Amino acid sequence: MGSKEGKISWDEYKQMYRELMQKSYRENLSVWNDILGRDEVTIVCFCASGEDCHRYLLAGHLEKLGAEYMGGRV
Repeated sequence: MGSKEGKISWDEYKQMYRELMQKSYRENLSVWNDILGRDEVTIVCFCASGEDCHRYLLAGHLEKLGAEYMGGRV
């Protein structure tokens, strides 16, 4: 919410989110592997369409880990 409320920039938010996902990956590898092993994963949130949104950051992170991005699905 800090980015949406103007308390931090979108670039700052992206960096913080990236670090959070990297930490989560290290600490929860079996969960990440479970997600990456699925045929489809649907990522949802409450952000309005067209806004800067963490679901796109997560999709990009999953893509870097080998998932195929298919719009809102990876």
